[in-house]
Order: sequence, then C-alpha cells, then structure tokens
Amino acid sequence: MSGEESAKANLSGSLEDEQLHLGPNFYQKIVLDGREHARTIHGYDVKIHSSEASCSGNGSSKVKVSTITNQNWELGPGHHRGRMLATNGSYLAYTLEGRSGYVLRLIHQESNSRALLKGFVGSIKDVMFAHGSSNMLAVLDQGGNLYVWDLDLVAKDIAKAQSDALKITIQRSTLPDEEEHRLSWCPVVPQGEGEEEDDTSLTIALSHGTMAEVLNLGELFQSCGSGMLVPRSKLSKGVFSVHNTHDQTINDLTLSPDGDVLATVGDDGHLKFWQVQWEEEAEPKCLHNFSPHKGKPVTSLLFCDNHLSQDPTVQFWRFLITGAENNTEMKIWCTVSWKCLQTFSFLPPPIEEGSAPLATAVQPSITVCLDRSACYLLLADTKRMVLYVMQLYQNPSLGDASVTSVTEYLLTQPILSFMVSSHAPLDEGDSGEYDEFDAGPLDPQGPTGKPFDSRRNVVLIKLQCIQTWSMQEMQVKFEPPDLFGVPPVDIGLEDITDPQSREPLDSSEAMPQPPHGKEPIVQVVTPPPVQGPSSPLSLSLSSSSLPHSFAASTSATAAAVQAPKLATPSDFAASLLSDLGLGVAAIIPKASALLSPHDLTSSTPPSQPTPAPSL
Repeated sequence: MSGEESAKANLSGSLEDEQLHLGPNFYQKIVLDGREHARTIHGYDVKIHSSEASCSGNGSSKVKVSTITNQNWELGPGHHRGRMLATNGSYLAYTLEGRSGYVLRLIHQESNSRALLKGFVGSIKDVMFAHGSSNMLAVLDQGGNLYVWDLDLVAKDIAKAQSDALKITIQRSTLPDEEEHRLSWCPVVPQGEGEEEDDTSLTIALSHGTMAEVLNLGELFQSCGSGMLVPRSKLSKGVFSVHNTHDQTINDLTLSPDGDVLATVGDDGHLKFWQVQWEEEAEPKCLHNFSPHKGKPVTSLLFCDNHLSQDPTVQFWRFLITGAENNTEMKIWCTVSWKCLQTFSFLPPPIEEGSAPLATAVQPSITVCLDRSACYLLLADTKRMVLYVMQLYQNPSLGDASVTSVTEYLLTQPILSFMVSSHAPLDEGDSGEYDEFDAGPLDPQGPTGKPFDSRRNVVLIKLQCIQTWSMQEMQVKFEPPDLFGVPPVDIGLEDITDPQSREPLDSSEAMPQPPHGKEPIVQVVTPPPVQGPSSPLSLSLSSSSLPHSFAASTSATAAAVQAPKLATPSDFAASLLSDLGLGVAAIIPKASALLSPHDLTSSTPPSQPTPAPSL
C-alpha cells in the first residue's frame, strides 16, 4: 500500500471512530478501544464510551505496577466519597480494616519504617495531608471526629506518631453514624523565594451530613494545647459553622486559597459559595448558589489552579470542574461569566451485535483526581478495570478551558481511590524503560533544557492507588495525541467574524484553534449552550467581600483580535494531507461529507448574557 493510500485509510478510520455533529452543541462521540492511544477532543458536548476490554482484566503495557501491600478493599454497592489514602512525597497513609476496627497505616517512604494509627470510631471516611510538602495529616472518622498529626514532631521515628505527633482530637461522637463526612485543607498558593507560608495553611473545612464548618487549627492549637482531646461542643473561637448548608448530604467541599470562601456541593444538586466569617455573631452568608447539572446530585468539584508554580497575574479559582451522578457527567465552568465551557460524560460500551453483556451492563462509577499542576485530569472507574488520562487546557486571559484529549489504560483490577503524586517529562532520547526513569518533581525546563509543554511532551505520571485486592504504585506513560505528525489542536478562544452577518461574535464563544504556524483544521462558529445562571457571583457582591479569584476583570476576554479564516472541507483535508506531503487531489470525500459548508457557516449563535462587570 502506498503512503498516500495508507494516509487515506488511517484518516478515514479515525473519522469513523470519532463521530462529530457540528451544531449548537458541537457534539462528539468517542468509542474507546483499549489501545492506549490518545483521542483528540474537539467537542463541547462529548460522550466517551469505554471499551469492551475495560472489563477484561488485561493490563496495559504502558502502566508499570509495583505492589505496596495485598489486602481486600472490595467495596459494597455504594460509592466511597472520601479519600482512602494520602501522600505528600515523604509519607504514605492508607486505611485498613483490622481485627478490632479500622486503622491507618503510615509509611515513611525513604526508610520504609511503618506505624499503625488507631482509636477511630467506626470506619475512616477521609484522610488528607495539608498540602504537597506538609507533614500535617488529618483524618475524619465515621463519628465525625477529627484527628490531626504533625509528623515533623517524630522525624523518621514514626513508631511514636500515635502519641508524640498527635496535635489535637476534636470529638463529635463516640459512636459511628450514617452521615457522610468529608474534609478539605485550605490549598496553599506557592510562595516566592524567601516568603513565609500563609496562616491559611492551618485552616481546614469539614462536612457532616448537611452541615459544614471551617476550623482555624492554628488558633485551636494555641487555645487548647497540643495532644488534647477537645469536645466539639466546647469550641467557640476559631470555628465557622453553616448549619443546613444543603438540603441533602454534602459530597465535596473546598476552600479558596485565601481562606475567605467555602465551596460545597451535595446530593440536592446545588453548588454553593459561602463567605467565611470568624465573628461569633456573624450569620453565614451564601455568596452564590446554582445547580450546575440541572438538579442531578453533584458528587465533586475541582478548581483548576496550578499549585506547583502559581502565576501571580492569574486569578485562582478561574475555572471549575463539577461532577454529577458519581462523576459520570462532568462540566467545566468559567467563574467570571458562569458559562459552561464543556461537558463530557462517561458511558458503557455501545450495545452492538456481539457485544459482551457484562461490559455493556455495568454502569460507570468514576473517582477523579487533578494533578497539582492542573495539566492532567485522571479518572478511574471503580466498576471497571480502567484508568483515563485527560489533558486540561486553560487560557485565563481568554476565559477558556477544556479537556483536549482522553486516553484509556487497561488495568488488572478496578481502582477504588488514588492520588497523583508527581509527573515528569520523558526525554525524547530515552528508551522508555520505566526502570531507568524516576518520576520526580516537575522540571519546567523539561529533561533536555527545553521548555516543558504538557500538550506536547511525553510524560510519566506517578500515582498511588487502592485497588480491590491490593495497594499499588503506578507509573503511567502518557503520550499526547499526534495525528500524522500534527500536534494536538489547541482549543482556545478568539473573537471571530460570522461570515453571514459580518458582525463580531461574543468573545466567550469557543472554537478549536490550530497549532502555531498552521492553518486552522476545523473552526466552528456555534457556541455551547448557556447552562449557567445569567447573573454571576460578582453582580451581587462588592469586591471587598470577594476572594481574589472572583474579582477578576473581564477586559482581557473582551479584547478584539484579528478574525481567523474559516476552513472549508477542502482546507480541512488538505491541511492534514499537506503535512504528509500529499496533494489536494488526495482529499478524502468522507471528510467533505462530514464537515459540510452549511455546518461551518450557517448556524446563528444564540444570544449571550451580559458579561460580568469588572470589579
């Protein structure tokens, strides 16, 4: 087969696998095949079907697994909301069910010394280190009791951690209850060299059923003393509480990096923002409230902040990811305009003749983790033996964010809970053998001194995970999509001109953009539907009551730029084939049929809400 014929066959097959429906929603359907190659995402509404092989138990050649311990963690029919493990690079902590109840195994990773932390009420509901380099560890049990250890107090002699490192126990109950309990430390924004860590690093948020509270642990350590057991009812200072935060169970919560705003989501389908006030008489103030998934239970929220190297010119909490129905439906939001930028859903394999009954019958149940640089979104299906890696693109100045690719990795066991510990670029000259590579801290210059680009560089992602029958350390080799040598399409925002009206469209309309120096491959003028509330948070509040994230100006988003040329179907095929050295005569008819001029030019965009005023 000639090079031209091979190119035609490959491009035709690619178009068959990924169905595009260009219109107001720009719908894209992707059916994965378990072959570990990245699939480029162009759509605003993306349906991702797992492969039939996702239930087979065949491991991937691009995933190296090292067993930490063998144990039965198999869950019941429910979805475990909290974390079952935590890591900070120095220590690894994970839950175990012992003979006399639940315990927390603590491992110092350098020395491999181990300890057991005991004395919990019922099961362990959530566990978390304060931040990536902190040795402050918090555990929340089934009684809603909070335990905080400072492992710096015992150095590497962690056998003494149970008694000597315990900073405080805040007791709510001596009996387990049926409520859901979650915890979340205030995230720490990376400080410049010589700057001291902010006091908010000792602020923690807790949820118990339908209520939430924020604790200033720094103040509590001073007033209560070290190692003390303190009844929750005795606390008055250093506590902010919101009773009846939601009508139904709270599933996830997080604090803004400045500690001024608490965000919560729950089974009632709402996302709420609360202003944190430490005055005893202050009434809780809800800053913003809306239903991101049209009333469906919201199970997670992730703010897309870079916690490795924060750009001081970029507002934190600029973009938000929410998950509904056990994270099978996820949405990306702009927190300035409160527009939904993208929706992607996870589905079983499509039912076809000859399909495996088990693969198509099992409904997904997704657990999700965003790496600390906010470049990669990892998702594991607790009902299938599969891990997904998605690239996350962000352009704060243009108000755009989206996932741009998805890769499916087959596993030998389902993942129940996991944490991404690090990722690092793989040198182009490396053989790719995992034994020769240590996925240490990310070097922004890359392994060869060239600037690191998460959308271009092959990386090794390191994670620790609890599976049904073992706890593993995994190294996943991730390769960005590369179609015939064409780098991944950058999905960004531009001001464009509608060829029908010749009037500039609103700058919030998203469209795929070409890599630098290339002609546009596909450009779509139809924006996603407006699903968020028309009045953003900033309309009802003064800038003094807002965190830095919500005081962002939208002036950059409204700036006009030169309108790019719309690509015809011939341009689309010719752009790809020209990279292969092929002529326009090699244009594939199927591409022309799929991307009709009518779809690209004749849609009339819906009206957009008034942008939020600059604060």
